[in-house]
Amino acid sequence: MFKKILPLSHIDEVENKGKNTILKLENKFFSVFKIQVESIINEEDRIEKIEDRLEIIFPRYNSDDFILRYEIIKKDRKKESIAVYLLDLSLLNDYIIDDMKDYGFISIIPSFFVCREKKSSNHYFNFDISETMLVVTEYMNNNILDISTFKLSKSSFNEYEEEVDIEDKYSIVSTYLVNIEDDIEIVFTGDKINFNELDLTNKNYLYFDVKSLDFTKYLNFLPDDIKNRYSLYYVNTKYFYFLLIISILTVLSTIILYHNIHKSEEKLEQLEIESSSLEDEINEARNEMEEIEKQHKELLEFIEKEEYKDFKISSFLEELSYLCPNGIKIFSIEYDENKIFNIEGSTGKVDNVVKFLENITKSENFKLYNYDYILRKENEIEFKLEVKYF
Repeated sequence: MFKKILPLSHIDEVENKGKNTILKLENKFFSVFKIQVESIINEEDRIEKIEDRLEIIFPRYNSDDFILRYEIIKKDRKKESIAVYLLDLSLLNDYIIDDMKDYGFISIIPSFFVCREKKSSNHYFNFDISETMLVVTEYMNNNILDISTFKLSKSSFNEYEEEVDIEDKYSIVSTYLVNIEDDIEIVFTGDKINFNELDLTNKNYLYFDVKSLDFTKYLNFLPDDIKNRYSLYYVNTKYFYFLLIISILTVLSTIILYHNIHKSEEKLEQLEIESSSLEDEINEARNEMEEIEKQHKELLEFIEKEEYKDFKISSFLEELSYLCPNGIKIFSIEYDENKIFNIEGSTGKVDNVVKFLENITKSENFKLYNYDYILRKENEIEFKLEVKYF
């Protein structure tokens, strides 16, 4: 996993610093505005309204020359108060000789963000000072309450900027100090100043700086095309592990699924083999049945040529009773002009019918003419037979 806490580098020492650092820029590289927008629909709508306001208050803005980032100071259902930060890429390029991609910056933050690393104070003011600019920010529980900027000299102006009043940093800070209660902490960052020039009696103050910080907790002013090169750096650790676990589970599920599919394919192949074998057996049985029917037909044709001789009903019933298995019930016996006996009956098992037919077929005195009516009704099997008795 990539490190989140990285060392800070300064614009004057980027040539000597290794890659994978956070570039901390002085406040002079930034323009800061407090604006208010209304009726925000979504993130895209918020950006569009911010840019519309910048066209009025900062006509020089365009997305090619400035990196736009923002923080919401306060919001309600109808409007939002937003701190807008613009990094001047043209000014930054005057200090960076090579292509920015060659320096391996993971993030760029303004110097007035550094005070946020001091997490012990609930309510404090930050005075971030550079040669040309002073940024005053008020925080409560690490949330920004207000932010103001002051120009300190004309060195950062150019021909496109309007004339503004230039103020002295000590007089500005002193004006704030008068209204800051003694229990509220005062944090100075950026260029060091002579505290003797200020009335800090009974004030809780200090100069604060850090050498490294967790860049993922702050707005990143790197151009988007460079940020994309280090996309893995910006993945939240818990989400990274979540995605890793999901990926592992997906791989395991894929392996199990492949194994089950392979196993199912083997079973399917086995079933196809068994099905083919069963089909062969069915065809063989069908051929045997056809042969039996052929023999039966020939037998019937032979028997039809013979006539009944010395027929006695008592002997017929006696032998029929002998051929009839246990469990067979005879309902009726009819004798027609063709000398054929129509026998109707029932049984509880189909095996009894089969046995009965076999007995009749094997008998020398009986000829089976028709047995195609065999019907299951509820718990019984009804049948009708046509036989001749010799």
